[in-house]
Amino acid sequence: MNPKIADIPNEFFYGKQLENDQGTKQKLIYDAFSNEEPLVLVDTSSFNPWCSRLSGGGRYNIYNALVSAAISRRLIKEKRVKSVGIATPYRHQARLIQKIAEDWDIGRQVRINTVHSFQGGESDVIILDCVEGPGVSRWSMLDDQRSSEVKS
Repeated sequence: MNPKIADIPNEFFYGKQLENDQGTKQKLIYDAFSNEEPLVLVDTSSFNPWCSRLSGGGRYNIYNALVSAAISRRLIKEKRVKSVGIATPYRHQARLIQKIAEDWDIGRQVRINTVHSFQGGESDVIILDCVEGPGVSRWSMLDDQRSSEVKS
């Protein structure tokens, strides 16, 4: 992966022991959305993207699913990439995005799965759909209000 992306887990989880292949620096996609940045964060919170939970505990967020699918469709239709991967922590969100991708006829070019199932998968672009939004309690990984007793 691009060093600007790899630096995040390398610093926080691997003690700066990971090494990047030099060829990854040249693997950038230029479009008006990313402006050649290897890591782009899309904050949908201002749109109040309501998150719902099914009785079995799985979460889904229709707005975020549509955003993930729309970014994928744009990159594929503009022939910016050959493959897109969408990873999400919840199976129900992955299924919802898969249905949208099939309806939009991009299901073959987009690999959609849970974060755990996606581990080790490669694509030209990876989208992490965190699902989060008002309506359910925060996912612990994103909860910045955790007790100070939690050690990092």
